[in-house]
Amino acid sequence: MSRPWPAITTHNQGNHSVRSLRWRYIRYANGQAELYDLRQDPNEWRNLARSRDSTRYRTIIRDHARWLPQTDAPPVAGSAARLLVNKNGQ
Repeated sequence: MSRPWPAITTHNQGNHSVRSLRWRYIRYANGQAELYDLRQDPNEWRNLARSRDSTRYRTIIRDHARWLPQTDAPPVAGSAARLLVNKNGQ
């Protein structure tokens, strides 16, 4: 089944996931990233973005990163969601 765009998920400010039919790309607020080939690794055990051959995946990462939100809106006032707070740069 073909889709015109991937599924995009956000958990707290700055943490986003982009899921296409084959791949899942995650970028965290601290800049770290994960990439999984869901055909070969459906349990997401091998982070290809941090593997020795990560340069092979530059195009896939770039194609998925373009779907990340350009504006990172703050949480809605009064939100009961669990909020993560970055203190002292950690």
